[in-house]
Amino acid sequence: YFDRSGFCVWAKRLEAGRFLSDWRVVRSREMDWTALKLLLEGIEPGRRRKRYRLGK
Repeated sequence: YFDRSGFCVWAKRLEAGRFLSDWRVVRSREMDWTALKLLLEGIEPGRRRKRYRLGK
């Protein structure tokens, strides 16, 4: 698998320590394509916060 910065996205993220879930407790996880893409980019869907832009 190739992305814009190299091969093997899984190994790169594991080496960087980007997976935030407690994988000792969770034995498996089901997710849709959007959640998987966010996880691979380093954003865990359960931990993201919405940011609101206040108008003037």
